[in-house]
Amino acid sequence: MGKTEQALRIVGKIYEAGLDEGDWADVMSAMADFCGVANVSLVVRDAQTGSPTIISPRAEPDMVRAYARDWWQQDPMLPSIRTNSEGKIATLTGIDREDFLNSAFHNSYWQRLGFGSERAFANLLVRNDAFVSCGLQPYALHDMISGEAQRRFSLFVPHFIYVLEIAHRLKRMEFEMAAVGQTTQINCTGVMIVDADLRILFADEEAEHLLARRAGLRADRGRLRIDNASADEKLRAAVTASQRAPVPKAVREIPLAGARRLSVIPYCSRMNLRIAGSHPAAMVMFSDPNHERQARIERFRASFGFTPAEAELAFEMLKGDGRGAAAARCGISINTARTHLTRIFEKTAVSRQAELIGVLIKADKAI
Repeated sequence: MGKTEQALRIVGKIYEAGLDEGDWADVMSAMADFCGVANVSLVVRDAQTGSPTIISPRAEPDMVRAYARDWWQQDPMLPSIRTNSEGKIATLTGIDREDFLNSAFHNSYWQRLGFGSERAFANLLVRNDAFVSCGLQPYALHDMISGEAQRRFSLFVPHFIYVLEIAHRLKRMEFEMAAVGQTTQINCTGVMIVDADLRILFADEEAEHLLARRAGLRADRGRLRIDNASADEKLRAAVTASQRAPVPKAVREIPLAGARRLSVIPYCSRMNLRIAGSHPAAMVMFSDPNHERQARIERFRASFGFTPAEAELAFEMLKGDGRGAAAARCGISINTARTHLTRIFEKTAVSRQAELIGVLIKADKAI
């Protein structure tokens, strides 16, 4: 098989693995053989997840776990990994080689891997404190990465970057579609998707507003928290239970102050997309009856040009129990309600309360 055909096959494997139809370990091994190096590693660090996820098929699994757990923060190349621009190939050239060889990282960890000291890597994605990086490790007895190896490596870097962008877009689209599906079925104010550690992987626009307003909820270092300690503990338990729920759509309700509540259901992603970040565990829906009431009142204002007081009275009139009851719920006198109704009739072009209710119901259904 010619080199061009080999390269094209590896490119195909990158796209298959990026869309969860292939194996990243197989991609890394094929790249190592094509580039003539001992190993190729893929490192994924999401800013929310903390320690990185590493795919390094020719390294000892225990050593890979040790790097992800302890050693990655002591890696002398970490500053370069964090700051190197996407797509640019970097080596140990920018690091004092003697300092590297004398470091605890090299002597206590890297040497035990059995690879050479030289490395070459390229960032595939850099976003705040998150990054995805792919690196080459040479053989211990041939401790160099040739220009030819770097050239061959460079053939695949643009495809990695592109498949990452596709994976992130697909994941975002999946989350958005799932959120829309729930808001049409359940009367909720905002939707969030969280992982097993309550890291917020997605929040729709309303949920973002809720978090910004600190409406009993907050994002604490990227994790969803409830101000009330008892409710927060129930949220943790509900998300944990979601991971082993026998019924995919089992809903766990968490009451909050003021008739508000959270609903937690298991989230089963249709796509794994490991390279695109942390795995979702649950969907969290926030319901606030008063928020929906205010939203409908505001829409009446926009539809008919009502003042705030007129819109509130019109909304209460929808309940159909008369002007006096509606006025009482609004906290106004019968005379004030009569004045508001006169203007409401003018703005809706009706003359009787029954006609007004019909117009408001029609408008409310159209919203």
